[in-house]
Amino acid sequence: MTEDGSRLVSHYPTVDEILNVESQQRCSVCGRVFQNSSACRFHELKIHSKTDAVDTNEARILKRTSDEQPIRMHFHCPESSCEHKVFDGLRYLRQHYIRSHAEKKFTCERCGLKLALEKDINYHKKHRCSGLRKPKGLCLLREKQNRKLKCNDLY
Repeated sequence: MTEDGSRLVSHYPTVDEILNVESQQRCSVCGRVFQNSSACRFHELKIHSKTDAVDTNEARILKRTSDEQPIRMHFHCPESSCEHKVFDGLRYLRQHYIRSHAEKKFTCERCGLKLALEKDINYHKKHRCSGLRKPKGLCLLREKQNRKLKCNDLY
């Protein structure tokens, strides 16, 4: 039991569970596309009241009341170097694991930095890599030096 009255459940997923990315799912009623099967199933339950399976979790979602004790899941990183790292969702654990422990597949051509996600390397190239953009401070310094040289040439 936590301070806010919710029940705390610790989950220790395996590396396979963390890296297993579910493919996109399509709602069988309206055709809307979801990133994973859980989101699609929840949509079908809440929007279309579709209950094909006799799953207790699905029944609980439909019959949820305010007096029911909320459950907070804590996801723990499986790496021994991160034994005390705890995340509030599998999504955040997956982001951490891929960025910290997975193979770094993408390399910056300018500086050689290796990153695990394509979106991270794109951000790095656009905003962080000194090889792709001129630092503003150096440009201002060069302009001042050029002005001084021109002024000194007049005397």
